[in-house]
Amino acid sequence: MAIVVKLGGKVLENLIENPKLITGWNKVSEPLCFVHGGGAAINQTAEKLGLKFSFVDGQRVSSPEVVDVVEMVLRGKMNPALVRCLEKNGLNALGVCASDAKILECELEEPRLGLVGKIKKTNAKPLRLLIENAYVPVVAPLGSYKSETRDIVNCNADVGALAISSALKASTLIFLSDTDGVLDKDKNNIPHLNASKIQELVDDETIQGGMHIKIRSILNFLGTDSEKEVWIVNGLKSFDMAHLLKSKGSEYGTRITYS
Repeated sequence: MAIVVKLGGKVLENLIENPKLITGWNKVSEPLCFVHGGGAAINQTAEKLGLKFSFVDGQRVSSPEVVDVVEMVLRGKMNPALVRCLEKNGLNALGVCASDAKILECELEEPRLGLVGKIKKTNAKPLRLLIENAYVPVVAPLGSYKSETRDIVNCNADVGALAISSALKASTLIFLSDTDGVLDKDKNNIPHLNASKIQELVDDETIQGGMHIKIRSILNFLGTDSEKEVWIVNGLKSFDMAHLLKSKGSEYGTRITYS
């Protein structure tokens, strides 16, 4: 069993600048695996290079040039920066790219998105080997894709984290985002959600847009396993990760379970 932590781009940049913002990493009882995004840094780099880009349904339309920038930023900048940050917090972190060893093997999502990968197979063996040898994998979400011209594609970090969580048989998946969890119509955090309550919130359009896509994937991860849990937590706020997992405190965000 393991705990997978997905860091959104804003959280990642903030944590790199403030490595002690989130503490307690080395007190977590189960092995950890990190998956990270880096959207803001990708946008900034693309703009500096004069590359135009757009989004469809929350996903970045990825030309070959955009994928090159994504790889440069995620593999070359954000991944090693997060590794150093985690090392400062007492973790034996090691960076990998999900296109390596076909950790995430992809086909194309749909033509209008360009080189955006749809995960068809997950190879968790390299990650398990790292975990078994007391390393903490830090995964940049690029997918392996074989064609005559390309061998790497852009991959949604949320979807990648969910696929890796399932392949590792993770007990817990934590999304560190820039929001206070799932919010009700009055913009207040909802402390706990289960499958039936989520469907109510989808039906009355409290959950929609990008959160709807994330929640749908979360439900697929949970299945009918009452032992699994997913957290959506504001990673821009200071807290102790070990305390969050032990206390299951609602002040940290939204906890999602099957029942």
